[in-house]
Amino acid sequence: MLIDGKTVSWDTVKDWDNDTIADWYECVKIFAKYGWNWGGNWIRFKDLPHFEKRSLPSKKGTILCNWRILFKLPKDKQGYVII
Repeated sequence: MLIDGKTVSWDTVKDWDNDTIADWYECVKIFAKYGWNWGGNWIRFKDLPHFEKRSLPSKKGTILCNWRILFKLPKDKQGYVII
């Protein structure tokens, strides 16, 4: 998280806004609200700074997001997936 416009913090305990909830977990909650998976919820290993989108809207409807599905989608000249 970018704290003051200059300092980045990966601290999962710090409460910069003093509301008794660690800021990192506030961020996790916001990401979850918008359909993102958090690496801290993974069972095999925890990857706290990792977020990934569960699904994406496309011209053909909603597509699930995982690397196997995204790998098969058409890509632009720079190699980015076209959705």
